[in-house]
Amino acid sequence: MFEAATRTLSVEVVEEAETALSVGVNEMALSLGAAAGAAVISALWSSHTTAQGTVTGAGYQWAWAACAVVALAGAAVGLLFRSPAAAPAPGTCVAHAGRTA
Repeated sequence: MFEAATRTLSVEVVEEAETALSVGVNEMALSLGAAAGAAVISALWSSHTTAQGTVTGAGYQWAWAACAVVALAGAAVGLLFRSPAAAPAPGTCVAHAGRTA
């Protein structure tokens, strides 16, 4: 769901000549984020294993804690960069015009 939204935004918010660059940067960011996340989770799991090689409950707890911290940090960053929308004047009709790809 997140990937679909960012792909749509990466096309709609740039000039037509910059669409390919925007999509490429977005895909690279998604791929790097997935790779870094998988590396962190696998490192947490590998540091919490039993003698038979299975992941312990603590490994899963640390992995979920790391996911929660990253999600909360992302939400905080999103709130920092949020800009307040200008309120329309009373009695005016607001038409939403947007570019579509």
